[in-house]
Amino acid sequence: MITDRAPRYNIVTLGCEKNSVDSEGMGQVLADAGYGEAAQPAEADVLIVNTCGFLQASTGESLNALRDLAVHKRPDQVLIAAGCATQRYGAEFASDVPGVDGILSTRQWPQIAKLVDHLRAGQAAGTLPTRADGSDPVLMMQARVASIEQALIAPVQPTAELKRFRRKPKGASAYVKISEGCDHKCSFCIIPAIRGKHISRPIAEIAAEVRELTEAGVQEAIFIAQDSTYYGTDLGLRDGLAQLLEAVAAEAPALRWLRLMYAYPTQIRPSLIETMARLPQVCKYLDMPLQHGHPDTLRRMRRPNDLDRVQRLIGDLRAAMPTIALRSTFIVGFPGETDAEFQALLDFLTTIQFDHVGMFIYSPEAGTRGAELPDQVPERIKQRRYKQAMSLQQGISAAKNAAWVGKQIDVLIEGDGTVEDGRGRKTPILAGRYYRQAPEVDGLVFVKGRPGIGVGQVVPVRVNQATEYDLWGKALR
Repeated sequence: MITDRAPRYNIVTLGCEKNSVDSEGMGQVLADAGYGEAAQPAEADVLIVNTCGFLQASTGESLNALRDLAVHKRPDQVLIAAGCATQRYGAEFASDVPGVDGILSTRQWPQIAKLVDHLRAGQAAGTLPTRADGSDPVLMMQARVASIEQALIAPVQPTAELKRFRRKPKGASAYVKISEGCDHKCSFCIIPAIRGKHISRPIAEIAAEVRELTEAGVQEAIFIAQDSTYYGTDLGLRDGLAQLLEAVAAEAPALRWLRLMYAYPTQIRPSLIETMARLPQVCKYLDMPLQHGHPDTLRRMRRPNDLDRVQRLIGDLRAAMPTIALRSTFIVGFPGETDAEFQALLDFLTTIQFDHVGMFIYSPEAGTRGAELPDQVPERIKQRRYKQAMSLQQGISAAKNAAWVGKQIDVLIEGDGTVEDGRGRKTPILAGRYYRQAPEVDGLVFVKGRPGIGVGQVVPVRVNQATEYDLWGKALR
């Protein structure tokens, strides 16, 4: 079907917020090449799925998304698989979906317009294979590695996803990718093989991006990376993240919140703690994935295992910032995890009293050392331990939230709607977050609405109710 209108694209994004930033970059590259954005796949000429390959379940979700689009794809549409699952599995990934016309790896997303133009030119000339003949899709891939060990020695070009692009924020919060890749050797994680070695973006470039986002109305910038505290090591900076925070605060003084995610414990130095405590824009919040609470389990995970140091670090953070919210993630059921080791994790959670915790059931992933370890934990035991750990943490989080009842907090409004009171009567409600809640993972603050309060505003709220995840309150203006 040939029309006179500009061609349009539709991107389906799966996985983490890093993929969301990459999808935004692909959209901007296509916009610069003259493509418009379609709200629905049926309205698009180009269909793109930015896949996730972190776990087997996420790979399956990515395949299902591609299959669904392929089944309904018109002859005048092209379908591209991009992102982590394609980087991890390459051509084999698309072999199960005959409708895929092209593959784009994680570090090649700036080539999206080149790939799309090539596919559409072949389509117009009648030379684009139908894939029904078993032909391979067009590949735009960097060298693929099959394991963490290979990834750590594979050369990485500092290009592709570190490319700067014009941001067009769609809300009051924006993720800002400060680096890409990872140099750690965690035995449960395939990310180095997917994303490559660590590369930091220049400080001046990140600071300029945050300033532009702030000028466009963004209230919260969220720094993301595979390990944010490793930032700047490849640039020769010892306290790179602290220097970055200083630069951003100076460049974008109107920014309300600056949030840090994915902090590796061994890289949190006194200079970073002091900088976080001193700068008012930096949220008194830190996400520090620790993964377990027993040193033997952590050794098998190839993670930092000095838990006494971790406890001292948390003490230093709380001493410098008494109202800091601490988030962490943990894995239950890692190979060899004994009853005693699991109990140590429960004791660790009880001792530390994290505000927010993400709990995950271990999944053996091909290419990781963990998948080859002996003493794999049976699924029924993993499920039981997951429920027990979650139940413990829910009680801790509920008590933490309850301490905010009666207090006033500033809430960034992100949505509105209505709630029913059980008698069929609907009441306007606003939903947002305060500084102790990161997007999508830490719950919400629900606010009884008042006329004139809109999405993107920050309003004072008096908290009057708390659950294990959410707060409820009343707007004070």
